[in-house]
Amino acid sequence: MSKYFLLLFRILVIGAFFYFEFAAGQEIDRLIIPDLFSNGMVIQQEKPVRVFGEGNPEKSVEVEFLGEKKAALFNGNRWMVEFPPQKAEGQVLEIKIFSGGKLVRKISNVLVGEVWLASGQSNMEMRLDMTKEGEESMLRPSDPLLRFFTVSTALLAKDSKGGPLGTSWERAQSDVLGKWSAVGYHFAYTLRQSLNIPIAIIHCSRGASTTESWCRAEMFQKIPNYDQLFYFKQESAKAMNQLTPSFCYERMLTTVIPFSIRGVIWYQGEANAGAWAEQEKLFTAMVEDWRTLFDDLKMPFYIVQLARYEQTIWHEFRDVQRKIAQSIPFSFMAVTIDLSRESELPKPPTNAHLKYHPIHPATKQPVGERLALAAKALVYGMDREEDYSGPMIKEGHLEEGKIRLNFDFAKSGLKSIDEKGLRGFYVAGENQKFTKAEATIEGDHVWLSAWGDAQPRYVRYGSERDMGHKELDVNLANRKNLPASPFTIEIK
Repeated sequence: MSKYFLLLFRILVIGAFFYFEFAAGQEIDRLIIPDLFSNGMVIQQEKPVRVFGEGNPEKSVEVEFLGEKKAALFNGNRWMVEFPPQKAEGQVLEIKIFSGGKLVRKISNVLVGEVWLASGQSNMEMRLDMTKEGEESMLRPSDPLLRFFTVSTALLAKDSKGGPLGTSWERAQSDVLGKWSAVGYHFAYTLRQSLNIPIAIIHCSRGASTTESWCRAEMFQKIPNYDQLFYFKQESAKAMNQLTPSFCYERMLTTVIPFSIRGVIWYQGEANAGAWAEQEKLFTAMVEDWRTLFDDLKMPFYIVQLARYEQTIWHEFRDVQRKIAQSIPFSFMAVTIDLSRESELPKPPTNAHLKYHPIHPATKQPVGERLALAAKALVYGMDREEDYSGPMIKEGHLEEGKIRLNFDFAKSGLKSIDEKGLRGFYVAGENQKFTKAEATIEGDHVWLSAWGDAQPRYVRYGSERDMGHKELDVNLANRKNLPASPFTIEIK
């Protein structure tokens, strides 16, 4: 009896071995199609239509689109097919993917329109139903031409084997809107009202993620002393995956590269505020690399400046963001310094200290609208002669005992948002000890006076270091009610 039992056991073991070997081989050989390529997807107009994935180079992959079937080209185990650009003309299309001559996926209800990538950390990830405007937004009529695809953060799990996960495209309707990125939704909704064509957001963000985490590993080689970047030096980077260099890039962003998009909206920086001095070279390199990866060296890259928060170092980071937006071509920065005094989030976080001075401002609609205002002007050629940004400091001059500050985006004139005296201007000499100055508006510029006895060299506006992190409340804007960016400059 025992002899037969032993024989049976050996047969089972051998059978199991061959089964798992076969299953592993099947896993290697299977065709991997990213979730992005699913029913209801939107393709970017006027750019190449790219369909891609992974598979065995020895097995054929073909894609059929608009009656034309093309064989995929492989690079290692990555495959891609490219079709000519299309124009958004209200058409509803389909894409078919074949492997070994067999149809493996039919993608229906495909639209042509404008596609933007929304990325960053928690303020981009923040859901619509957690915001002040969420309830009203979710009552809007359904819009089948406004669509969203969210790259799942489940891809970041330690035991994740990568996609696909079965994530699908969604249409704008009340039962799904609440979980969409609030900034991404308001940006897309604003564009929909103006462009009247399909608008889509690919949402790919992760709370608490660093800039480094969204960077391709090869990119760091282009930065001198890259190994000295902030999160390469921090042991804490090992504690949370989204702090680790290249982690979010490898797990999430690669699932949408090189899908054709119009541009990027980016809300991130809180995790890097302590390394503000390194951000300019790091972020500039990242933008350049993303543009290369998406095959568009002029791809719009729009960022959101950090809001007011209880950290004195944030002024330095905001000022770096201002300089980045001014130095990188085809970029823009939306100012949010006026939006972070909302009293309480609709769904407040458990940390009490975030409740009344939230790192996640409850107001997100103006953020999306300000990004869209710039996109309408710079990308779509609408109202370009108007002020589509808040005032940006241009230069400061000492003239007859006063300081004259000149601004860009002040064609409409300057104003005080609350019609009270201007607040937040400080002047310092060589010792950089800043003293409060009186500020008055004259047309499109500001005059500073009465700052004390120091020979003026520096001007600072909107800094927690001067006003206190709880009291920071500045009020300079242009006549379009767009707030001026905080800044520190050396006067001439």
